[in-house]
Amino acid sequence: MKKLLIIAGVVFFCLGLHAETYRYKDQQKSLIDWDNIDPLSWLDLNEWKRDAELKTEYPDWLVSRRDKTHREIIGRVLQCVGNCINEKRDGSYKVGYPSKIYEANEFRTEGESYAWIFLYDGTMVRLSPNSSVTFNEFNVANDELFVFARINYGNVLWLRRNRGSFNPTSMRETDAIFLPLPIGQSGIGESEIGYDENNLYGVVERNDEKLKYEKLNRLIAENNKNCPPKVSQYFLVMPNGMIANRADSAEFIVLPGVGSYFKKISFTRYNKSYTSKGWLDFIEVGYKKIESIEIRDNNWYKLDFSGRDMVTYPDGERRFAFGGLLTKRIPSIMIAREMMFKKYSIPFHQTNIKPRELARKYGYRLWNHKRSGTMSETEKRLKYLRVFTRRLELTNLKIFENYIKMVKREGRELVLSDYSPIYFRKALHAYSVKKESEYWQMAKGDRKVLNSMKKRFWRTIHERKK
Repeated sequence: MKKLLIIAGVVFFCLGLHAETYRYKDQQKSLIDWDNIDPLSWLDLNEWKRDAELKTEYPDWLVSRRDKTHREIIGRVLQCVGNCINEKRDGSYKVGYPSKIYEANEFRTEGESYAWIFLYDGTMVRLSPNSSVTFNEFNVANDELFVFARINYGNVLWLRRNRGSFNPTSMRETDAIFLPLPIGQSGIGESEIGYDENNLYGVVERNDEKLKYEKLNRLIAENNKNCPPKVSQYFLVMPNGMIANRADSAEFIVLPGVGSYFKKISFTRYNKSYTSKGWLDFIEVGYKKIESIEIRDNNWYKLDFSGRDMVTYPDGERRFAFGGLLTKRIPSIMIAREMMFKKYSIPFHQTNIKPRELARKYGYRLWNHKRSGTMSETEKRLKYLRVFTRRLELTNLKIFENYIKMVKREGRELVLSDYSPIYFRKALHAYSVKKESEYWQMAKGDRKVLNSMKKRFWRTIHERKK
């Protein structure tokens, strides 16, 4: 027994020294899962011997175990309207700004709830009501960033960060349901406006919406100076298909049991002079040879439930028009993105960061970049995911198909989700309600309509005083 205690002491001592070398930020020194450990297995000397032999055979066992058990932060919640749930390994939590989202977390919106999520590579993800995304991986290399996620169901906008500027416009913001944002100074403060004492009437005539775009473009330029260009690569999975995406945005509408719709979105939505440089490929589920299909800009595609039939969907622009309208002008959201990018993302966009610094200071593993004649670790990871995920999703589809057949055979009612106004109704209402709504409410009732509610100049002057 004394020998066993001595061996255990030596093992723990060595484990502590080695763990200190490879331990990530905020990661515990001990790798023992005390909550789920089996006492009989733990005290079994034969188990200890087998473990010791395996550790001798694989000297990097501690590094591998720390990598596998470590969960890196992939992003944070910017804003939630309603009930937003983050599913973790230890339970479900209602979240809001600035809650952390770790790898393998499932984020969903319940009822008529909406959310904007900031990912550490600079991407913004918008979830409409009854939508769900599982954020599986965020990998950092010196030459690129890699994100792996699954769109489980609902309406999701995947909006990558572009280094280009936005075209200013005097038209008001469209995604008004998220305003005001919880992050400070995401709008235009009084100190940023200024005025000319020789032209006080200009205070009335100025347009604060254009000032937002000026601030946004200034923040983008400042962040671009602090980090060199680094490409983000995405592997986005739907239940019936996959998207390999490099440097472009996309919108998804996933309806389990019905089908999916998706659209590649070019940055020309926000800057007409921009030339698209990225690509987006569609990959079918299944076991046959992988064949990627390149997707064209700003076209909707329809994918049937089985994932075997994909066609262009010209009616998408009309059917899903309200979803595109709500994210057409979002300067405050983008200002908040740049502020969070400056606070959280700058280190990941450096091209010469050291593995030890990234692990100890930020809590991330540095993936090897591409060398001549070899594949980078992110390329190897993507190659593996293309094969494994295709087979996994096909298995899930077969199980779902069998379930549908069983329900129909038993004569039970099968309720499948379809695209409906619930995805945009509440947000569209928030956008359509103007400041002048008070006037219309008074006009409909018996109350007298005051001149202050009808005269634009008087109303603007007094609004500036508030």
